[in-house]
Amino acid sequence: MGLFDQTFLKGSRAVDVEVTLPASYRRRVDWVPRIGDIFPNFTAETTTGHLDFHDWAEGRWVHLFNCPKLGGAVTSTELASFSAAAPEFDQRGVVNLGLVQATKSQQIGFEVEIERLFDVRVNFPVVLDQAGHLSRILGMFSLRDSYEHAVRKSFLIDPSLKVRGLFEYPLNVGRSVDEILRLTDAHQLRDRSGLVTPADWLPGDDALIPESVPASDAMARYGDAISYYSPALRGVPTAGR
Repeated sequence: MGLFDQTFLKGSRAVDVEVTLPASYRRRVDWVPRIGDIFPNFTAETTTGHLDFHDWAEGRWVHLFNCPKLGGAVTSTELASFSAAAPEFDQRGVVNLGLVQATKSQQIGFEVEIERLFDVRVNFPVVLDQAGHLSRILGMFSLRDSYEHAVRKSFLIDPSLKVRGLFEYPLNVGRSVDEILRLTDAHQLRDRSGLVTPADWLPGDDALIPESVPASDAMARYGDAISYYSPALRGVPTAGR
């Protein structure tokens, strides 16, 4: 077997799709939670005590994120931003859960420094994954840069413990609180109303009726509130939904 393996994806069309991957990549692909999966259970110590994840998380929305490079500049701003946005997360029923490769004393010391710098206290538990076992299982290390280099990764998990969203960023880019909240709002609207959200949607903007909903059903449910742009593009105000 050479440096590159070839994989052919057979489809219904006459021309197959040919994908060439480095052999080392193919050997290193492991299972990680993806959208639609039930998030795996785990037990661990946190900065606020022992945690059984499923028992703790079931019935509420969870934003689980890792904190690479303990003491790093970008990580400190993320922890401060997530903490400062506590009222916004609370309004949506979302709890934050950090994940760090550190001891409790190291993480607590970092949180003290964050409070000094940003005048905000870290107000959520942080899992103490000192050996990195959970971080590896969750795919929080770059496959190209070896296990020594983490990426910034977040999971949005719903009350049934299902993964509803994933974010992955390089170390040099901090995550966006606004985007995490926007994704949560979109999912919660979908769960309440069955509506889907267009590009750049924000709460209060019109949403869309899924293409799978027949015109008669859409009319029965939304009536004159529908704005017709094309047979597949039907907008509906979200106020009160």
